[in-house]
Amino acid sequence: VPEGRGSMTVPGDYMATTTSLVIDRTAKPAKDSKTSTTISNLTESATFYAVFTGDPLVSAIPVLVDGDVGLVSNEVGKVTGAGRYAPGKKVTLKATANKGFAFSGFFDAEGNLLDETRSASYSFEMPSNDVPLTARFVTVDEDQASIKLSVAGEELSSAPAFTPARTNFCGVAMNWQLAAEALSATTIKVAGLPAGLKFTAKDILKKGSKTEVEIPANTIYGAPTAASKTDKNGNVTPSKVVFTVKTAGKSTQTFTINLYIEALPAWAVGTFDGVMGNGERGTGNGELGTGNGESAAAEAMADKQGTVVLTVAANGKISGKLLRDDGTWTLAASAFDSVRRVADNAPYQGGATDEAIAFVATVIGKSGKLLETNEVTVAASGVSGLTASAPSLSWTAYQNLWKRADTKAAQPVFKSNIPYELGDPSDANNMLTLTFKKDGVVAFAGKVEGVSVSGSSQLVNDGEGWKVTLYAPPKPTAKPPVESWCKTFAVTLTIEANIVTDVTAEEMSD
Repeated sequence: VPEGRGSMTVPGDYMATTTSLVIDRTAKPAKDSKTSTTISNLTESATFYAVFTGDPLVSAIPVLVDGDVGLVSNEVGKVTGAGRYAPGKKVTLKATANKGFAFSGFFDAEGNLLDETRSASYSFEMPSNDVPLTARFVTVDEDQASIKLSVAGEELSSAPAFTPARTNFCGVAMNWQLAAEALSATTIKVAGLPAGLKFTAKDILKKGSKTEVEIPANTIYGAPTAASKTDKNGNVTPSKVVFTVKTAGKSTQTFTINLYIEALPAWAVGTFDGVMGNGERGTGNGELGTGNGESAAAEAMADKQGTVVLTVAANGKISGKLLRDDGTWTLAASAFDSVRRVADNAPYQGGATDEAIAFVATVIGKSGKLLETNEVTVAASGVSGLTASAPSLSWTAYQNLWKRADTKAAQPVFKSNIPYELGDPSDANNMLTLTFKKDGVVAFAGKVEGVSVSGSSQLVNDGEGWKVTLYAPPKPTAKPPVESWCKTFAVTLTIEANIVTDVTAEEMSD
């Protein structure tokens, strides 16, 4: 207004900004406008308009969704938190459904769901523009009908007439991801899992004695510790695993599977013995080298040689030792990550033959420091060989067939400890005595280049014949220090009526 003739005031809910007084409603404020403007030398009557701007607005309109149609309705529920906010401020919207309805999520102006969990609470930082949202609600009947559940990528049916079956080996780790869907937020509960398996509804860090494993929410994890029960007629009783999905609308749906746990096959269980060779060096192809993430400790191990002894228990746990130039290392694995099925008919893993099982053995130093994890593939064969490969550790081990119940009777019998002299009988400094015992164990003692060596190993069969690897650790206290000694020998058994009467051994080339 003209100077001295009055004033314009700002309503209480608004804030004056850099605005101008204009004669025409359609005119834009001048760039140099201020919240206070003085007008002088007015020669005729005129009407002025004060232009105001406020903080951007958040709106959240309740909408009832019926099929593809959305109807604005305050009867379905309410939303708190809408209003004007300064840019950068935190905004939290909360939706509450009325009886008979379920909240289905916050959606933007283009119809996009803003939070996949469909939580009734949604927070965001206020932008510089208005935020028009809709809060969608559905009836409880639609909510109930929308419930779905997938287990390890396979959608389950809720029809009571059909119960799907799944199979897993005892000791073979499971990592089943569960995914529930509905028109409102969901939660999952699981009942009836066999011993050794657990379900987590939230992200956790599973700590074993030597390892740590991150497990995401809604996962069944672990390894079954016992096979399914079988009655005298050979009928197997599976575990009935029941999944219950509950929605925010208080609707529930149950899904059931029959989970059969098979015992580990005999060829995968027992004591194994073998030799560890030198690791190959290289770069860019998964072999040990520089710049590919291998630790200094693992790199140092690559130049060492020795023997390996391990035991795979019926529950899949692995124990054993690596005897190497740089000391004795422990093989360890916890049940939740020790073994896993890698069969074509296992949709949660896939990619290998039906008879393959992968064992994961962790190499631990004396101080308890984790050095490396090795995956051991156990193949079904008459001699049950194990082969482990890793960037810095490579070894092969075979089962002791004398210690396996179903193969023990077929092995030749050593009626007494049979001695065998290896080396030059005229040279006491290069002479070993090998003693073959009835359980396939081979003890040795003597001298190599004047250094006393002793130890024991086991007689193994790799499908091409009997072999034994002898290993003596280094003796750093000797003067001068003595290096380790490791040799593999092909063994010929003289057998009469399944009784071993004589043995010979010949060193194999490296």
